[in-house]
Amino acid sequence: MFDESEADGDHDFLDDEPSDAEQELAPEVDVPSVDAPEIPDGSDAPAGLRRRFWTLVATFNVALLAVSLGLMFVAFRGRWQYGGLAVVLGLVLFAFGYWRYQRYTGESDNE
Repeated sequence: MFDESEADGDHDFLDDEPSDAEQELAPEVDVPSVDAPEIPDGSDAPAGLRRRFWTLVATFNVALLAVSLGLMFVAFRGRWQYGGLAVVLGLVLFAFGYWRYQRYTGESDNE
């Protein structure tokens, strides 16, 4: 009447194969096929554009590092001279990077 192997709680009904009746009741779903988009390789970009891009990335990374370190020098160590200088240097680098970015995008608009 009662099988002890099913009483241990380890039996998972979702692991069983669905019966014919369950397969008939299940809705049929048509899954559309989609072609995967082709991701362009970065090596096909012009060398000048890649150089400008990585120069701007480096400029903004150094600027962010300088501002964050400067603020930490001021907040945690109370060193206003070093911290203030680092913050000012970072802000100047941010302004310089923005100016170069605007110059580069202005060149591409004129072409």
